[in-house]
Amino acid sequence: MLKALQTWLDAREAHRGILFRWLLLAAVLAVGLRMIQTSSFGQLVDQRLVQVLEFRSRSAWDQGPALDPRLKIYFMDDRSLRSLGRDDLDFQEWSLFFQAVAKARPRLIMIDKVFATPRGRYDPEQIRARLLEMGVPIASIVFLTDETLKFVEPIALTQSIWARERWMPADVDPAWLPVTPKAVYGPHPDVQQSVSLFGHAHYNGDGTVQLFHRPAPDVLIPHWSLWAADQVRVDARGILVNEQRVTTRGTEVLVNFVDRAAILNQSYSLDRAIKRTEKGASFADVIRPDQIVLIMPAMYTGSADRVESPYGSIPGGYLMISMVNSVITGQWIQTIPASLLSLLLWTTLGVIVGLLLEPLAFTLSFLLGTAGLASAGLGLFTLVHLKVFWLWPDLGFALMALSCFSWKMIRRDSQHKTLRAALADVIATEQLQKILENPKALMTEPSSQKVTIMFLDLVGFSLTSQRLPPRETFDQLKDLLHGATRIIHEHEGVIDKTLGDGLLCFFGYNLLGQTQSAHADQAVKCAMAIQRRLYEHCIDAHARGQALYPARIGINTAQVYIGNIGNETRFDFTLIGDGVNFAARLESACEPFRIMIGSDTRELLQSWADDSCLIPRHVRIKHSLQLVKAWQVDPFHAQPGAIERAERLYWDFARFERMEERLELPPLKILLRSEHGVFEITDFSRTGLALVGDIFLAKDVTLDVSLDVEDEELMARLHQWGLSSFTIEIRWGKVVQHRFKHGAKILGLNGLQRNRIFEELQRQGKPAA
Repeated sequence: MLKALQTWLDAREAHRGILFRWLLLAAVLAVGLRMIQTSSFGQLVDQRLVQVLEFRSRSAWDQGPALDPRLKIYFMDDRSLRSLGRDDLDFQEWSLFFQAVAKARPRLIMIDKVFATPRGRYDPEQIRARLLEMGVPIASIVFLTDETLKFVEPIALTQSIWARERWMPADVDPAWLPVTPKAVYGPHPDVQQSVSLFGHAHYNGDGTVQLFHRPAPDVLIPHWSLWAADQVRVDARGILVNEQRVTTRGTEVLVNFVDRAAILNQSYSLDRAIKRTEKGASFADVIRPDQIVLIMPAMYTGSADRVESPYGSIPGGYLMISMVNSVITGQWIQTIPASLLSLLLWTTLGVIVGLLLEPLAFTLSFLLGTAGLASAGLGLFTLVHLKVFWLWPDLGFALMALSCFSWKMIRRDSQHKTLRAALADVIATEQLQKILENPKALMTEPSSQKVTIMFLDLVGFSLTSQRLPPRETFDQLKDLLHGATRIIHEHEGVIDKTLGDGLLCFFGYNLLGQTQSAHADQAVKCAMAIQRRLYEHCIDAHARGQALYPARIGINTAQVYIGNIGNETRFDFTLIGDGVNFAARLESACEPFRIMIGSDTRELLQSWADDSCLIPRHVRIKHSLQLVKAWQVDPFHAQPGAIERAERLYWDFARFERMEERLELPPLKILLRSEHGVFEITDFSRTGLALVGDIFLAKDVTLDVSLDVEDEELMARLHQWGLSSFTIEIRWGKVVQHRFKHGAKILGLNGLQRNRIFEELQRQGKPAA
């Protein structure tokens, strides 16, 4: 890319000025994005969009932090609530529970509860003595507020556990941890004398927690979760937990949320523990000495203790458990700070990509740049819990790349208009357009390509042209083919030839030598769109008393030889191969308002979600005795009765009438046998038969058949006259109650023979309805 940049700069001195102006604009954009990034709006975007994507991506790949087995978690859940008949224990019950748990010698008991107003009657001295004798520390919650509450005494800030020297050396006073005066409220005085450790549980609401509050110069109140650490230290650079640096010049950390399912799998109902306490049973078999017991009292349905997280609204207990898990496992989310330099680099890269690359290379580079940066950010967060600020650099790259590329294409279009004005009277318009798009494509070398070929034919055009003036017929044909051409171009098809009242086109390869992968899908979708448009035209034309033009469409996918067979003065892009002939055969075997596709096309369909419109149908091809499987496509499968309605309108317009007497036969009365199956004759006339079978045959298929009747005398007479076997040609077919009904014409018999068959069958049947 650097070599391309140098070539671009050397090509024209003016390019240097263009590049300088775009780089200046990139710098301005980088500064603006940096201001947005650090604003409250930018933080909101990170919280509501980026964090959600990061955490959801991590959950999707099952890469969330594992919940440490050293945590023993008890929930005051719905089961506990129903068992107790209330939403909390009284203080006497809590003290007995703590005492029972402490006998198992866990390392720490942590309860996510303030104990501002302990319930029930109790002896403070007795409870204090009981809890102090346990030998296991208990950590509870305090909360901080900017305003003094009425009728409630704040906790004195002289608690030794909050003393500044406990957390950092005397000679360290970090500027990043300023004093923010706050009132501290927490447990009732009776509880304060019994519980030894207190920490705050404040959540910033944006996915972060402040590990320390400093309400006074010599007071540091830790987050409740930090009591689970073996060592916590504050120095001039940040905060270390168990000798691992967690923050740099700040107290906020991103909560490394543990998946809800992992927490639920490792948590227990408090009801079981309470019953164990009441029975005087030991906890030694369920709690190990190295474990930390976490008690979450507000995990029942309807609890008000809920917080917003990247996973949506969750119980606050999940957040607290996640924080404790990070403390004891060291699984913190590390953050690489955002910087103006990274924004400058990515906006500059956007300028280079937009100015230098051509459309295809630009598209690939643009997608690689935007998707790659986002994927890298999500990947780092998912795999190594590292947060990088990728959204704003990504946005800067995208904006500059799109802006530069759009400017370049508009400028190029202006240059093309100038060239067009200069050459318009010199060369043909079609040739000029090819030169403007890609001059090298004028003489495309022939090559073998796999494409999807489509033949379209308007049915009964010759019949209609005999009834209408030539000019009116021509205008109608032009309008119909123009509409079909527009639809073909919309589906990236190429018109090869106009065949009088039809078209030959193909999909998958264009005049610039470019290939397309989903050409079978494009061809079938195009054919369906054409049939639907022609159907609407027939309905409107019938209402106005005008001519109707139904269409047949055949589609086949094959390897063909394709290229320009013209010369320097005549450009003729065409295709040759057996696959073209088979597409034409599918079109002739198709019936009006339908589509017939080959098996190769059917196998290549990629985005076909509904197979209900596809029915296998068998066609015969030249020089082959075997039938070939094809697929009939019903463009109106979502509109039951649409084809039947359109056919009735066309028959009415074309004045098709049943001229011959037809008779019905009872079921299974007379059968026709052929090498492709057995058919049941349902009705007949002097020249044709209606038959039902288990194979769906296409129009124009011929079969050698033999009559099979129960009446032995009749069979003898047919043999005598040489009429037990003859040939039929399929004229139409349709699905009737999961079987296939066909109309067939009798071939190769003279009038006397047809009359004899009719008279014999007449004795077996009755007049058709």
